[in-house]
Amino acid sequence: MIVPKNLYKYLSPERIDVLQNKQIRFTQPEALNDPFELKPLFEELLPESAIEKALSPSMEYLEPALREQYRELPAANKALISEDGFVQLIANNPDLVTQVYREMEPRMRSFIKDFAPEAKRIMSDILSKEVGILSLSESIDSNLLWSHYAASHTGFVLEFDTSNQFFQRRRSENDELYHLRKVVYRDRCSEGRTLEDINGEDILLTKGSSWEYETEWRVLAPTRDASVVLQPENDPIYLFDFPPSVVSRVILGAKCSEDLAPKLKSIIELDSELRPIISKIALNESSQKLEVIDLASNK
Repeated sequence: MIVPKNLYKYLSPERIDVLQNKQIRFTQPEALNDPFELKPLFEELLPESAIEKALSPSMEYLEPALREQYRELPAANKALISEDGFVQLIANNPDLVTQVYREMEPRMRSFIKDFAPEAKRIMSDILSKEVGILSLSESIDSNLLWSHYAASHTGFVLEFDTSNQFFQRRRSENDELYHLRKVVYRDRCSEGRTLEDINGEDILLTKGSSWEYETEWRVLAPTRDASVVLQPENDPIYLFDFPPSVVSRVILGAKCSEDLAPKLKSIIELDSELRPIISKIALNESSQKLEVIDLASNK
């Protein structure tokens, strides 16, 4: 997978604090605008083949239940046979083992079926509280993105250099966190799916095809690692430090106020570590497209 050289974060004009403090929000799924974000999508916990295997007569699974059942027997019954003898007696009678399993099967099937919604709720709750998402886009010239995420073209965009180590902090080959991941756009439904059918990509990186215009890449991080937590008791906002060298350009919206450029330029001039190019979106009236025009260097 080829990572784009640059990715973009759209911001409203009041969010100049992102550049000033060099802290950016990793947003919990429940605070994003897609209500299906990071929602596990499955109908059943296990496929029928796995249920049949789990319900197949096996002393490995039956023995703990038998020992628990023995402990609940009246003392008079326990005087007739030891716990080990009780377990061995049933183990040596295959027909009895099968009978015990068949008696247990309806209850086990009912539990597996009824627990699926609860399992989805538990997974969603954990993800919504413990995972933060930094969403970036491949596109700098999208009318929709400027409109939706930069206050109708009045905000600005930070261009990030994806070669920076900030985006390459995975701790193992299978790590889901701390590195850039490309979002997959496809429509899904839960019909016929089991917990075995979903994986990290399915939960963490898949969005409906209607969001494809966002051309999103994302970085996931545990909310517990946030540098700062605002409003910790009510809709917390998790801010993470980023290195100033990761910002390669600041792009002003085509309809930004006259004072936005001086404010951003002042932040850059006062911080010796910030060296982005300052640019602005221009409206090409003939092509009806957005174009990036460089205004000045950082110093």
